[in-house]
Amino acid sequence: PVVTAAKGRALEVIKKAARLASAPIITMESFTNSEPRRTNSKKSQLITKDTLNSKLTVDGELYSINTLYIDILKSTSLFVTEDVFFLALATISALGYSLTKANIIEAFAYPFVGRFEQIAPNVIIDGAHNIDKIHVLVDFVKNYKLQTTNSKKSIKNEANIEAEKPKVTLVCAFKKGKDWKGMLTYLSKQLDIESYSITQFQVPTDTGFFAGVEQEEIREFLISNFEFRISNIKTFGNSQEAVMQAIGYGQDGDKGSKGDKRGKRLVLVTGSLYLAGEASTLWKL
Repeated sequence: PVVTAAKGRALEVIKKAARLASAPIITMESFTNSEPRRTNSKKSQLITKDTLNSKLTVDGELYSINTLYIDILKSTSLFVTEDVFFLALATISALGYSLTKANIIEAFAYPFVGRFEQIAPNVIIDGAHNIDKIHVLVDFVKNYKLQTTNSKKSIKNEANIEAEKPKVTLVCAFKKGKDWKGMLTYLSKQLDIESYSITQFQVPTDTGFFAGVEQEEIREFLISNFEFRISNIKTFGNSQEAVMQAIGYGQDGDKGSKGDKRGKRLVLVTGSLYLAGEASTLWKL
């Protein structure tokens, strides 16, 4: 079967391709629509409530996706969207494997590399490279709880978490052809960003080398569209240098513009998968 969480036009394209391949489809709407639906084609069937129960069997009991999603998230520190959760569980279920809460929690306890990845205390690397992914990233950041600088324990330990919402140092780079202005605008309006470190990635892309948007173009866009002081915007030709400078901003003994300590600041590295990969090599190969 084809399992998808797509919506709108993308879903229609997937449905058409599945019909041509005579493949059944499992969609998120199968689990939310009150009325069953089928495709018009006799060759392919849209799996809905008639053919796949809208509730998954876990530990021998029936759960709706929504209920199970909320229940599981209480048991793990991982931030995962409902559509990703649905895709994983619906796929496993469609393949005929049995599900238990224990193995679901164990599976989702592992972080996704390059997606909401806390690579160091209060340093998040995320490969969001379109506006939809940026929207989800912003939701994650708004709910992120800062770790204190002297805490080495899990972020689930509430005794070691700052209650206030994070101020953000944004390290960003974008690939040419992406809606980088839309992404940057949304980030700037939704998050409390106090400092920008604009950079470029040097790794080859699917379109070759030098595929990143120029730092000065991004800088001019910010200055022209937002009331930022020039001192809040720094440019770097090397992404790793940009990340290291951002991490050092406001550390103990190094006062920032407001004397903040790093324990009260989140360094967010985002805008491109290529940037995420390049920056992460500071910690791992």
